[in-house]
Amino acid sequence: MKNRILLLVAVLALPLYNWANNVQCSVTNYNTTTGVLSVSFSWDNSWGITTAGGATFTDGVLLFIKYKDNLDPNWRTASIAVGSGFGSPEGGAGNFYYSYFTQSGFIPPAAGAFDKVIVYRETSNAGTGTVSTAADFNMYVPGAVNPSFKVFALEMVAVPTGAFSVGDGNTGTTTLHAGGGGYNPYVVSSNNAITVGSNAGNLNNGVGGGTVSAAFPKGYSSFWMMKYELSQELYMTYLNCLTRTQQDAAIHPSINLLVGTTTVANTYVMSNSAAPLYNQGIRPLSSSIPVSGPVTFICDLSGDYAGSGVDDGQNNAVRVNTPGAALQFLDWAGMRPMSGFEYEKACRGTATPVLNEYAWGSTDAFTPTTTTSGNAAENYIPVSDGPLVTSTAVRNGVFATSTSTRKQSGGSYYGIMELSNSLPELNAGYGFELGTTAFTSALGDGNVTNGLPATFPTKLKVQSQTAANNRVSYYTATTSTLTTLTPCAIRGVIQ
Repeated sequence: MKNRILLLVAVLALPLYNWANNVQCSVTNYNTTTGVLSVSFSWDNSWGITTAGGATFTDGVLLFIKYKDNLDPNWRTASIAVGSGFGSPEGGAGNFYYSYFTQSGFIPPAAGAFDKVIVYRETSNAGTGTVSTAADFNMYVPGAVNPSFKVFALEMVAVPTGAFSVGDGNTGTTTLHAGGGGYNPYVVSSNNAITVGSNAGNLNNGVGGGTVSAAFPKGYSSFWMMKYELSQELYMTYLNCLTRTQQDAAIHPSINLLVGTTTVANTYVMSNSAAPLYNQGIRPLSSSIPVSGPVTFICDLSGDYAGSGVDDGQNNAVRVNTPGAALQFLDWAGMRPMSGFEYEKACRGTATPVLNEYAWGSTDAFTPTTTTSGNAAENYIPVSDGPLVTSTAVRNGVFATSTSTRKQSGGSYYGIMELSNSLPELNAGYGFELGTTAFTSALGDGNVTNGLPATFPTKLKVQSQTAANNRVSYYTATTSTLTTLTPCAIRGVIQ
């Protein structure tokens, strides 16, 4: 799986590609008179499956677009205009449907402006072959003259509406389970508020009483989740869209990039090290940086300062160092973090919980042997048990092959990858006890200069990289404020 971004300069019809399971998004033209951005898609191995019982499984691609005026140093979110007369795709076009989103969540296509779109299959497919289409997106770029664009594509997986269970029967102190005695899983059967306590019918979390509000994302309603942890190449491109102050907040807290700093000793800014650690390869173009203005970053795991070679780790998951840095990216991308309920549903789906299971639905796990670590062709020797890696980042999707089973690939019930291996996942806890009472399904606004949205959580739950805490019901995971030094992956949700 590759994620790659090239810059499109307006007026010049340069191609732009983003691969996620070989998703290719080629920008063919930007019309400066009409404001129409023309894009073509081709997509390998997408799936859209409806089971005999009526359940639907599908993946899709999230597109969001940033633009910059030639006289403005800031990259801003471009709006996509849809509705009568705008000429943008609405509903089905070719082999894809288009669902448009804004900060407040999903709004059906209608006249107005949206800041992101998810493209997904119109026809059924079991995950083979290639489909392609073309689309014209009418852009709102207020006041911009000859703007430049960067188009970001992230592969997503749909998690459908329906009841599911949290907790797997484990007797850990803070494991979720049904009240009334014992440690039976609790069934989330609606979006209604949930009473937390030890009585029958309550959700027992082993911490105390309270209420999980109706607005808290419980996972019952459908949502889209990133199929992979965010790649280093996408994070590098994000860093290169930020101001100097924003860049400083997005790297390791021990590294100072503020205006006035001209050298960086530990150039690997995600691991605060002079040499690569944890397969993290993001670094500045040079150890000497400008006294002011944004720093330019590259992926350079090989250490030759050339950047973006086959062995530079751009396809590895990025390891951020605080929950706040992860939320800053999700805000900028117009997404939000997952809740603990959504994490468990994304892993086990509607299946009956298995005691101490991993995201691949069993307790079987084995640490596989790697080949060409950090390389774009990084591979692992297949094993029959689930691939459990707890020490470093891996290439996104590395365990999946054309013949692997769910357990061999480490995939979740819905086909979401690396939820129980690679880097620690983070989520917004279960409501009141983690300082998340205001957390809702509202999305980030694409602008980090105004701080995080009030609807984002102030604390998060983060897995530690141990075999026990990589389980679906990871009952001993740590809780962290946004500034706690707690390395984790970035994975967003849209609803």
